[in-house]
Amino acid sequence: MNHSNQHFFFKFKNDNSKQRVYFSNDIFTFEKFNTFFWDFSPKFYKKLYPDVKHLNRVELMKHYFYIGRMQKRIYNNKIKILIVCDPWDDGDVLFTSGGNKALYNLGKIINKTTHANNIYAKMYDMSRQNINNPYCKYFAYDNEVNSKTLVIYPDGNYGNPLSGKHVMRWILLEVGTTYRPLDIINTWNLNDFVYHWQPSLLSKNIKILNNTIVDESYINYLKPRKKDSSCYLIKKRTFFEKNIKFIHPEYSIYLDKLSKQEIIAHFNTCESFYCYDLKTFFVIGSIICGCKVILVPDNKTKTMYIENSIFDNFPKFEKMFAWGNADIENINYSQDDVADLIKYINSLSESVKVFLEDIYNFFHSQCVNIPNVKSVYNM
Repeated sequence: MNHSNQHFFFKFKNDNSKQRVYFSNDIFTFEKFNTFFWDFSPKFYKKLYPDVKHLNRVELMKHYFYIGRMQKRIYNNKIKILIVCDPWDDGDVLFTSGGNKALYNLGKIINKTTHANNIYAKMYDMSRQNINNPYCKYFAYDNEVNSKTLVIYPDGNYGNPLSGKHVMRWILLEVGTTYRPLDIINTWNLNDFVYHWQPSLLSKNIKILNNTIVDESYINYLKPRKKDSSCYLIKKRTFFEKNIKFIHPEYSIYLDKLSKQEIIAHFNTCESFYCYDLKTFFVIGSIICGCKVILVPDNKTKTMYIENSIFDNFPKFEKMFAWGNADIENINYSQDDVADLIKYINSLSESVKVFLEDIYNFFHSQCVNIPNVKSVYNM
């Protein structure tokens, strides 16, 4: 039977009135409820909303599924962070972007470290695919956002499609470029919180939220390298620059359409890696694998590049890559330096704890100094 265009009535036991509910193919099942609403607290829900105090546990579950979530009712006493993400894709050729991976990993870190503060995270995949991934397996359901929810949108999201009362913009890729035009800011609320992945040359009064992880598949196998061999990657450079000046040798291996494992294999056989994408983790992957990195300069200097990156507090980084062909002779680092680099990257996730303290204080006291759209972009 096709229910897609029919209205249904749901009657609770001991309730003399019928409540009309339209749910269009969205039918309650215990499996569905326990998958998405594992955080539902019947005792809390009944205490907060007297109109359901006569319902038993199952009836409470059905009430929230058909009615409560449509009214955006609160169903536990925790702060929920809902992270908007793209589908997870880690296939042989197409693999999820670094930014999307950061979103899923943030969910994982929150759920591992903040139980004492009563904060937890769920992912919200706009495509509703809810694909399994190695990081956060908890996904949010439609109409789940309420006054105890912080919605995190990455920088590429326009507006507030989930109608969150409390919203945060996580700037993973600098706003104010061809790829992220400033016009997007006009679709955000001036009071939306703003956290940055890394330092910014365009924004002021920022706070850092960084959870970079070192993929364990990046390994230096210490294999013999082909003399004068090289590979190159373009990726996001096309978003920032239309007329790219290519500097890689004509025999270089093109990496853009290869799988991650294929790229790592080339990092272990080539002497040099020419990277046009100045915002990719493959730079770090190449360094770890022992392949010399030559970043193709834009209109900034090497110093400006480092200051506008997560490595502004890691002085050794200056000697770990070249800023164009003329700088290759300045590359000078050891395996011990690589180990220090990995330790430094892993330490960046400490900023997550500071972020969560900010959010906890905001929901419990409304008194916290968190940068917002107005203060960061001088609006």
